Amino acid sequence: MVGARCVTGYTTAGSCVPECMGVADGVNVVDPKNCYRYYTCQNGIANTFPHQCSVLEYFDETTQQCEVGTCHRDNCVPACKFESIGASQLAHRTDCSKYYLYDGIGQPKELSCPSNTYFNGDTCTSDENECCEPCLVYCESKDTYVSDPKDCNRFYYCQQDAYFPEELDLFSCPIDEYYSTFSRQCTENDPTCIQVCSEPQSLASQA
Repeated sequence: MVGARCVTGYTTAGSCVPECMGVADGVNVVDPKNCYRYYTCQNGIANTFPHQCSVLEYFDETTQQCEVGTCHRDNCVPACKFESIGASQLAHRTDCSKYYLYDGIGQPKELSCPSNTYFNGDTCTSDENECCEPCLVYCESKDTYVSDPKDCNRFYYCQQDAYFPEELDLFSCPIDEYYSTFSRQCTENDPTCIQVCSEPQSLASQA
């Protein structure tokens, strides 16, 4: 299998980004978040947007092409949580030195790491490279909702357990309403909602 690396805020059990370092130009590598897609390496870098296999096909790294069959959809499980339906420690999307303690009821309590340490999804560490990736969206549980970090008006509906939602899972609140991360519903006013990520340029231009 083509070598892979871990990205900050993820477990070492699986790679989280396509790894093209040291890979020959033109070689394809599987999308670690969706094995029905793949990237092409060029100059040690993966192309910006993945290629999609046809229906009923998955990407086979051995044959370097899409093959008929099925596969495990992803092998990258985030170590960081930004939202949860139960008691949990939650990462802060805009400040890696802070995190939330959530009991599953009401509003979470914001806490700060000791000076010069950073929250990595589990504990405070001195390694800033372990900060959580704020733009990744992950569904833990089926029939729940997660916010879109690119737009406070939007949210994802999770159709299954443990997967990365796609554009078809994306919905919008009514005009002048915002999706509240903690109440998990659209609201007229949500001071906690901060747009922390930008829409990829090529996608925005297609809208």
